[in-house]
Amino acid sequence: MACPFENDPVDEGAALLHGELNIRREMVIRPHIDVLAFPDNYLFERYRFTPQSIIYIHNLIRPYICNISNRNAEHLSKATVCRAVRKVCLALKRLLPIFVVFPGHKPVRAIKEEFHRIAGE
Repeated sequence: MACPFENDPVDEGAALLHGELNIRREMVIRPHIDVLAFPDNYLFERYRFTPQSIIYIHNLIRPYICNISNRNAEHLSKATVCRAVRKVCLALKRLLPIFVVFPGHKPVRAIKEEFHRIAGE
């Protein structure tokens, strides 16, 4: 029977053993991957952007995402990645009116109807 004053003697024993034996996972340090080092055709096939386009977009959104961690992406928590993705999406959303402009000579309703017709809806 376990002592009523201890929370979980098995876990405490395991923690003691862990501390005494100094058991740790070996830290694996992988080299940082430079995406722009890949061939141009690979980048375009995978990301649908040329290296120049990637650099251009990065320079545009850098002020909005500058405090995102520079750590290796393989060692980031899920929450950190979600925050980073959100910041990038919000930065791209800010730039949307600069790059996406609807024709000014047509009413918005006509543009929407034409879009839905092209999309097959």
